[in-house]
Amino acid sequence: IQASGPDVLSFIHSQVTNEVEGLESGQGNYSARVTLQGKLVELFSVHRLDANGQPEIWMILERDRVASLLAELEVVLFADDVQLADVSENYYWWALEGGAAPALVDQLWPEEGEPFGGEPNFSIRSIEPGRALGICRSLGGDPGFLIALPVDDAETPALEEKIQVEGRAAGLLVLEEPQRSSVLETLRIEAGLVRMDPDTRGRKRVLPETGLEQHAVSYT
Repeated sequence: IQASGPDVLSFIHSQVTNEVEGLESGQGNYSARVTLQGKLVELFSVHRLDANGQPEIWMILERDRVASLLAELEVVLFADDVQLADVSENYYWWALEGGAAPALVDQLWPEEGEPFGGEPNFSIRSIEPGRALGICRSLGGDPGFLIALPVDDAETPALEEKIQVEGRAAGLLVLEEPQRSSVLETLRIEAGLVRMDPDTRGRKRVLPETGLEQHAVSYT
């Protein structure tokens, strides 16, 4: 979900469990949405990436859960000047997972200063012209990155080929469906990462029961 507009920081801050207004551009964290009674509704990561001097918030979660979170936010959007959009289909999404991932992203996108692979977890940055994004976000417990390549960018096919060629050279396996989903789900379970629906179906869960309270909640 991409959220933008003059009131985006205060609005998203008021709707999730972790810090938003205090994030600098390029920073992010893990967060959640709960009911007034504290029941867990959704888990996701939040990332701030300013565009043309204006703040944008990106909320990353599983594709099949994007619509429900978007609807949750739209229901409580009244006077705030905020635009919410499901941009899932605007990008080809690559997940680079495993111990070789940090070195690979530094090789793919060398940059002066702090290397991309050394970024704090949940950081976000533009990595290519055309608003391609790199997000430091693991899906399976090991070091991991999400790479979002714009569907309408003429350079995207060459970038995808580059990721595959250099990824294989670095020892990564390029997985296709259904193996990809199976491997990511196995890694997630082994790492003890909670996933909405498979781990919460039929249960009234409050956030502390997930073991994620220390990561997804700001009490200040």
